[in-house]
Amino acid sequence: MTVMTLNLVEKQPAAMRRIIGKHLAVPRWQDTCDYYNQMMERERLTVCFHAQLKQRHATMCFEEMNDVERERLVCAIDELRGAFSKRRQVGASEYAYISFLTVSQRRT
Repeated sequence: MTVMTLNLVEKQPAAMRRIIGKHLAVPRWQDTCDYYNQMMERERLTVCFHAQLKQRHATMCFEEMNDVERERLVCAIDELRGAFSKRRQVGASEYAYISFLTVSQRRT
């Protein structure tokens, strides 16, 4: 499932935005909140580091952050998920697996 960023939603026609808001936004919002809030602190630190947020964000609940911080977290989670899930399916060696990652993903 692709990430629904504010920029993407703003480009949609008004009728489409209403449908997204009515049927998709609430369940996705709750799922995202639950997912982030149930992560262990060290996992949150990793995601916050990748999203270039401060260490204090790892102790905050998802609902306590502003829109920009939440969007950065969601994009970071999606980017890490995509990077790590593709290579696991291929069954590449550890060296080959790491070589496929971008520099920011390697730092994380």
